[in-house]
Amino acid sequence: MEKLIRAVERRYPGTKVAVDSYVCPDGDETIKWWLWILNCPGKQVLRAQRWATELSFDLHGWNPPPWFVEAVSRKDTRRRHAERWVRASRGRRLGTSPARLSTRSRRRSTPRRFRA
Repeated sequence: MEKLIRAVERRYPGTKVAVDSYVCPDGDETIKWWLWILNCPGKQVLRAQRWATELSFDLHGWNPPPWFVEAVSRKDTRRRHAERWVRASRGRRLGTSPARLSTRSRRRSTPRRFRA
């Protein structure tokens, strides 16, 4: 998997490969990972995904690779990060999320640096 990640990031500069664990809903344990090629230029998303999938099979030989590969554009990368942040923040106590803290700081009538 490391060879694939390095090869993708070398071939498509500016991209980053993120790895998530994958649990098959049917209980099949052959696929264990989901590789995301993040920040792909819009016109190269499908090309990058096909190339990475072919390389996965070339590296793994006769056995199918234990991962899925999916390439996403810059817009979808931002959406993915936003969804992950929302999921991560659900477990936090009310009033401690960064969004709520930033709204509190905007409500002040005078900036902090001018307070006496």
